[in-house]
Amino acid sequence: MVVATMYAVASAILYTLTNIFLRRVAESCDPAWVSAVKALPISLGSMVAIGLRVRRGVPLGLRRSSFVKLLIISVLVQFGGNLPFQWALGQLGLAVVVPVTTAVIVASGALFGLWWLGERVTLRGIAAMVLLVVAVTILSSTARRANVAVHGSGDAESSAWMLAMLGVVAACTAGVAYSATTATLRRALVRGIALPVGLAVISTTGVVGLSAFALLTDGPGMVADITLGQWRDMAAAGVFNALAFASLGVSLHRITVTQSNVLGASQTAMAAIAGVAFFGEPVSAALVAGVALTAVSMVIIERRGAAPASASAPVSASASEPGGE
Repeated sequence: MVVATMYAVASAILYTLTNIFLRRVAESCDPAWVSAVKALPISLGSMVAIGLRVRRGVPLGLRRSSFVKLLIISVLVQFGGNLPFQWALGQLGLAVVVPVTTAVIVASGALFGLWWLGERVTLRGIAAMVLLVVAVTILSSTARRANVAVHGSGDAESSAWMLAMLGVVAACTAGVAYSATTATLRRALVRGIALPVGLAVISTTGVVGLSAFALLTDGPGMVADITLGQWRDMAAAGVFNALAFASLGVSLHRITVTQSNVLGASQTAMAAIAGVAFFGEPVSAALVAGVALTAVSMVIIERRGAAPASASAPVSASASEPGGE
């Protein structure tokens, strides 16, 4: 249990590092391209894992119908999850986006668990979801100030409010997409699909689909304009994301949902602190209250019938850690 908890703590720290490096390039690089590069390490790692399984004669459990469903959900998580999450980082910063996304992940995850997986939501779970709605509302009230801080005062009068609201919508959309992906992948795993297969489909869709989207919208010249430092930041985000998922995977079967929720809450707090400390994002009573409510909600939420897993582990595949694959 101690070792599992250490790995879970490591995953929270590594996901925070992932988000820090994503934030570093959020304002300067195409969000689709950043998300594509971030997905590459997990894509390559899962391909290697599939090759080893095939070599040992271990079945992959992949059927045509399952593949089609995975492909559809992969497009959802990449274009409805990772892309808007990365764009929102460039509008609002870490301190607002990660708590908002996490709150929506947890709340919508409980609903998806109820509708799709037959899990029961307790009174504590309902109370937690109410708190999460309040947290998102409070955090949204800080969005305009965060946008002005990220972009400078020049946009304060003309477009800060609209960009701030679009950033909140993007963060919420990402949370819903991450939750839907987690629920779908869990169903696929229960039905016998090997985890490396699910991860390969999801992450490779990101590498191919998002990079193609970036090239079509910005042109090949966009790649030539990326500096060496920006390439390092994107590569670091991808490597830390893969390491975070690996650490999370070690711990998932050995810690309870409540324990993983506590650790997820710590990640939310770390992201907010990192945004304020490293990027000069504004701190306010509303921000502190929103982050605190999100953390408390994650600690008290309870879902009957759920196997040990991370409440916020969008699959990130768990691809749904904010910023995760």
